[in-house]
Amino acid sequence: TLYLFDEPSTGLHYFDILGLIKVFQSLIKRGDTVLFIEHNSTLIDAADQVIRLGPGSGESGGEIMKTKS
Repeated sequence: TLYLFDEPSTGLHYFDILGLIKVFQSLIKRGDTVLFIEHNSTLIDAADQVIRLGPGSGESGGEIMKTKS
């Protein structure tokens, strides 16, 4: 199963974000895929892979700027 989240940490307290990371990790351990669009550095740092798009938005966006694997 693929789970897609758009800014899942919005409005969450730091400790709630840590709980969200544990939920994502449990989904991944059972063989699911989790993809999220995020600006929160704590959640980004927990990711196995990061794709940074940019450098801007609109016509200036859409290019892969950096990946982490």
